[in-house]
Amino acid sequence: MKNTICCFALISLLAAPGAAGDCGCAAEAQALTDALEAKVQTKVLDPLLGRGAAYALLELKAQVDSSREEHGRSGTGEAHTLLPVESPAKGGSKTQNQKAVQSKNSSEEKTVLKLAPAAMKLRVLHDSALTPEKLKAAREALLALFPGVLKPEDIAFVPAEFAKPAP
Repeated sequence: MKNTICCFALISLLAAPGAAGDCGCAAEAQALTDALEAKVQTKVLDPLLGRGAAYALLELKAQVDSSREEHGRSGTGEAHTLLPVESPAKGGSKTQNQKAVQSKNSSEEKTVLKLAPAAMKLRVLHDSALTPEKLKAAREALLALFPGVLKPEDIAFVPAEFAKPAP
């Protein structure tokens, strides 16, 4: 069973805590978004473009995978017994039949939920002074970091004039 949750990093920061649902999935999706933004920032943008030269804004479509197991069993049995007769004069034997039905239904239910990214859209706000070669290297690194989840058309670089630090 698969359920899909959409989480937009910029909008969800403005939402009231706990307002998006009672299962806690929205909070977990926000935590996942925050962790992935931090990963993009620390593993790709800061090392390749320079600390403070770019910032990641992530839109995440997360998927909740759940699996459920249930077990049960039952059975029947039958026994036939051939008993010797007590007096040898009568001869032969005596048969005794016994039938038993046992039914035991035990049910164990186990549900496992896992939140995983299904699709992402990434906007990178960057200093307009950065070279196209650096931006290309950052794009390639981002695609390698999230193969199958992040596609080239889902990455947008947005140039901006960054304020120069005062001397």
